This record gives sequence, C-alpha cells and structure tokens, in this order.
Amino acid sequence: MNIATGSILNMAPAGHDWVIVFDYGHDDTEDLTCPVIGWATVISAIDSTGAATTSIQPAFLHQDMVWTPVELREFDHEVGPWNVRAREIDRPALKVNVVEPAHSSAATLGAEVERGIRQHGHS
Repeated sequence: MNIATGSILNMAPAGHDWVIVFDYGHDDTEDLTCPVIGWATVISAIDSTGAATTSIQPAFLHQDMVWTPVELREFDHEVGPWNVRAREIDRPALKVNVVEPAHSSAATLGAEVERGIRQHGHS
C-alpha cells in the first residue's frame, strides 16, 4: 500500500453531538459548520526511512462528501482556523418550586431564594 501525507488509515465513529466550525475570516460571511461523523487517523508526515507520523483529525460531512480539515483547505483556500465543539442542544429551562414556611420571615426567605436563583442564571 502506497501511503502519502493526508491519507486516512482508519476511522472511528463519532458521537452524534459533535460539529466542526471553520472561520472564513470575513465579518459578512457565516462560519461553515459541519457534523463530525468520525475521528480519522491521518498521515501527517513521512520521514526519509518511510516511517509515518499520524494525527487524529475530525472527519465531517460537507457537500455530501466526507472530508478532513486538511482536505477541505486544499479544496477551499478561503477557510481559516477551525475548532471542534459539542453541538448546541436546546435543553428545557430549570424550574424551581419554592415552598415558603408559614412564619413571619417567609417574605425574607422568598427574596433570598429568588436572589440565589438569579445569581445562578436560572429563571
């Protein structure tokens, strides 16, 4: 098997909640976001003895094809830096039910609970 820099040796599947985001570097251009479908072992370099150095790169879907970041940069010279991140998932808001005691400090306790909830970003 002849191997070259950029060759994919193997690939392991990725979880469903990963994306790769490429920055085009223009304020008026939207970032390119693609779903990551796997983690590829890619040939990074080959030394004079034929020994290969490998790296793990995300494999993602773009234009109905599977790409690695190196391949996409060869095809689209405009893409800039990239990062892999977890896909943003809408989660239901945390709801807090407060039962206030029936004594005279109930208003004070309720105000303290509301203040604590606001400080922690819950509504």
